[in-house]
Parts: sequence; C-alpha cells; structure tokens
Amino acid sequence: MVKRSTFAAIAVSVAVIAGFAAPAAAHGNHDGDSRWDRHHSHHSRDDSSDSGTVEVVADNLNNPRQITIHDGAVYVAEAGTGGTTCLGTGEDQACVGLTGSVTRVKHGDAERIQTGLLSVASPEGDTVGVDSLAFKGDRLYGVATGTCTDTTGAPAEITDQLGKVLRLRGDTDVSAVADPGAFECANNPDGQAPDTDPYGLAVRGHTFYVADAAGNDIVKARHGDVSLAAVLSTTGQPVPTSLAWGPDGALYIGTLNFEGGPGAASVYRLDTDSGALSVYASGLTAITSLSFGRDGQLYVTEWTTGFDAMGPSPNGDIVSIPWGGGLDGRQTIGTGVLHFPTGVAYCDGALYVSNWGIATGVDGPFGPGNHGQLLKITL
Repeated sequence: MVKRSTFAAIAVSVAVIAGFAAPAAAHGNHDGDSRWDRHHSHHSRDDSSDSGTVEVVADNLNNPRQITIHDGAVYVAEAGTGGTTCLGTGEDQACVGLTGSVTRVKHGDAERIQTGLLSVASPEGDTVGVDSLAFKGDRLYGVATGTCTDTTGAPAEITDQLGKVLRLRGDTDVSAVADPGAFECANNPDGQAPDTDPYGLAVRGHTFYVADAAGNDIVKARHGDVSLAAVLSTTGQPVPTSLAWGPDGALYIGTLNFEGGPGAASVYRLDTDSGALSVYASGLTAITSLSFGRDGQLYVTEWTTGFDAMGPSPNGDIVSIPWGGGLDGRQTIGTGVLHFPTGVAYCDGALYVSNWGIATGVDGPFGPGNHGQLLKITL
C-alpha cells in the first residue's frame, strides 16, 4: 500500500495517540527531523489566530470528512467505523462494512439522512469510506474509497460501492453511477504502482470530477464513461484529496503530500476546458479540504501543523488565502480549536468544519470529548 498516504497518515496518528509505537516506515524522512515543529514559521502569514465564534452544530460523528452545502443545509460525509467482514492479512488486512453515513444540519437540527455506506478500517485504526459529497441539481452524490487488490470474498453490497460515484437517495438507498476506481486500476495514469482511493468529488453540469488520492490524478465521469482529466505527478506522491470550483470557473485541487513534510502541500488550478494544470498556492501542509468564500478568498484545512519523531500532532487549522494564491495576506483560523480537520465549507460569513476527522462518535484514543464533530466558526 505504498501510495495510500491518506491511510498512512491516519494510521500513524491513531497509533501514536493511543500509545502504540508508530511503524518506522511511516516516518520516512521525518525521523529525528524537527521541520514539522516549526509550525509554519516559514510562511508569510499572520499567525495571530482568529477563531471567531465557535459552535458545535453536530456531535458524535463517525470519522467526519468533507462537507457540502445545498439549499441552506449543511451535509457532512461520515466515513463510518469499518465492519466485521475482514479481508487480507497483516498490514494489508481491511475490515469492511456499511457503517458510513451522511449527516445533515438544517435549521439547527442534525440528522443522519443516509446510512448503509461503505466503510473500510485497517488494524491500525484508520478508516475511509464515502469521504466527499456533491450535489448535482437537487440530487446528492458521494464517492467511495477503492482498491486495486483482489476483492474475492467481499460481499456484493461492498463491491457494489467500492471505488464508485454513488447516488445517495436517503436512508439506505444507494446506487452506483460511475466507476472511477476501476478506470484507475485498469489504466494507472501516473505510471506508478496501481492503486486507487477516490477521495474528492466535484460536479459541473453532467460531469463528475474525482480526486484519486492514491492515483495522484483527477478523473472525470460523464454518463458513466470515465476518462482522465489530469495527472499531478508521475514520480512523486502529491496525493490529491479535495476539489473546489473557483470564481473563475477553474477546478482547484488540494493535496496532502504528507511525505513531503511541512509546507510541501499545494493547491493546483485545473482549466477543465484546456487541461492546463498549474500551482495556484504553495507552502501549505497536509491539505484535506478546500472552499471558496467571498471575493475569491480560499479556505484550506491543514490536517496537522506539527510532526515529531512520534508522529503528527492533532493540532490543525484553516489557512485563509486571498484571491491570487500568494503568500501575502494569509491568515490562520482555528488554532487551538481544530484537531485533525478534514472538511471545510463556507456559507454566509461562517465556516463549517469537520473536527476530529479521524475519530469515531464515541470517546476513544483521543481522550474524553474528543470525537467526531461538525463545527460552525462565525467569522
């Protein structure tokens, strides 16, 4: 699972905070390296954190991930808690189930409106599932994690969702409309070891765009036909996690680049008409989500802001980037409040943020009260 940097980052965090020794391989070049402890001192930004007014609008969420807003309501994907059907052995083992869900917050009330979604958990405690949501008109869609390994023995209800774009109709009603995971495994566009983890989702017209975190690329699906939109790297591991449409009509892509250390993550700009790809904003760390606000202001969740020999710190934040993507004028939001944030969405002067995004809905290795939440930060 060389390319599954999303899995590796989560696994190290859960193991370390639970009191276990992190695998040496997970640290890569970070062993004994204090670069992660400089907490972005190399960035040109105002580090006086402005957390605004913070409110918990949904609590006890299971691995809350990316967020979408539609018709005044906030929808957050929950990756779930895995399941009881275990496939593979050792570090390649995964326990799968249909414990994923979607929670909607509307008029101040939180309700799980969709259940029965794919959830995959490893022995180390990392969990992925349906990690991103998007609306096409009034219809809600999600994208589920995938794999290029043999899934023989997996229940049909698992493989029916694995690696696919899903139409979510509420309750347990779900169906596949495209299979970006299969395209990734068959074509391996980045030319590295075949792997797939569809993670970010965006819609424009009748076309779905999917950020494949393990494939290091963006694929698109229209009427079920999947094709390549862009490859971010054929040699490195940028790990695209998130997508957002910019005010200029371009598609913006956030990258985790966990192996690169602090400041190695970037936001890319993709012209979906010409296919032109460029770096829009750099000097960021472990991006898990993007959202544009007023006047082209971009809000970026940084999953962690510190790393030592034991692994990543749970302290995360949001970086506010003025239109243009430069270093000047950047501000940090949520320092001391956000921990492993995995989703952000702007709406009417407020940010909705998935907090403790790698925790379940009950107290666990992160301590009392530190479980999956959806926060509202009024700016």
